[in-house]
Amino acid sequence: MTNDEDRMSNVEGSRNAEGQYNARRLAQSFGLWVSSFFRISSFDIRHFGPAMTDSGLRWYWHRLRAMGPAEIAAHGRRRLYQGRDARRLPDWSGLSLDPTGSFPKLPSTDAAPHGLREALRRDAHDILPGRWKAFGHLELQVGDPPRWHKDYLACTDLATDEIAFKLNHRQLPGGADIKLIWELSRWHHLARLAMAAYVLADQRASVKCVEWLEDWAKHNRPYRGWNWTSALEVGIRLVQFTWMDALLGARRAKPAQGETDFDARKRLSVLRQEILPAHVWYAWRYRSFGSSANNHLLGELVGLILAVARWPALAKWSAPLDELRRPWEREVLRQFAEDGGNREQAFNYDLSSWRLCWQGRSALLAAHRSVSS
Repeated sequence: MTNDEDRMSNVEGSRNAEGQYNARRLAQSFGLWVSSFFRISSFDIRHFGPAMTDSGLRWYWHRLRAMGPAEIAAHGRRRLYQGRDARRLPDWSGLSLDPTGSFPKLPSTDAAPHGLREALRRDAHDILPGRWKAFGHLELQVGDPPRWHKDYLACTDLATDEIAFKLNHRQLPGGADIKLIWELSRWHHLARLAMAAYVLADQRASVKCVEWLEDWAKHNRPYRGWNWTSALEVGIRLVQFTWMDALLGARRAKPAQGETDFDARKRLSVLRQEILPAHVWYAWRYRSFGSSANNHLLGELVGLILAVARWPALAKWSAPLDELRRPWEREVLRQFAEDGGNREQAFNYDLSSWRLCWQGRSALLAAHRSVSS
């Protein structure tokens, strides 16, 4: 090869390298825009490198192409809301949150069967010292109070006070799984303690349930941390809190020997102010839409329906019951086929979606709202 040919070869190689570099930069720039569009921080796409700029980026590109104009506009609107809420939240003070609705109507404790009483005793005996089961079967030993941002299976604590809109719950360090973090804050175990407090008049269960709710509110300020990264999780907590408020406030549990008398109702009034307005605002403002809705939107709407049915004043920060009923009815029909089968064709979704439908219907009927046949 002559000197001229050698120089031409070097120039051509340089051009190819420059073209590849520019292509990578263009892909990264597009990836940063897409990641922002889908609520993934720009740090994540740079940090995870090829996974996000190659296969991950192709997924987002195809996802974007599958969207219609309405869904694209909804993503943009959500980003606008996030920017506003990150800077400043509404003033929720002065809202009257004494329960005035007729939901839920609790059965008499005298009617509780022996099997239920024994199951509640066993569960309270395990839950109080921190022997919890995630997803109904995975045994965990949690602290008192629980570390609400910890994956106890991976022994990874991701406690943070960062704005939730900047967090990417799909990529967690240390082998942590967001579902194990979310599971603690779905309050299944706290609701079980509230049931024990009501049915068994167990004061220890009542005290601990209230204490853990207070600790949750302290360490999960509105829209900060991992437990504010999903509207479905917010909706589930609304369902649980509605029942816990009714169960804990319905009767005074009996103190054991040596214990002082405890009235949960006084502290519940404070918890309502700390928990409810932020939850209904988030669940309505950031409800699922488009092809990502599925059973998520159903859970979000049911949480709102239960909360507004019990505390009608919350409609100011979400929507009136009639406005919530209409999309709920549409989602029920979308989730279930004419033969009653769940359209997602998954056994767990089938049962959980049916339960959500039943709770939503019960709350609407209790609030004297008709449900279309």
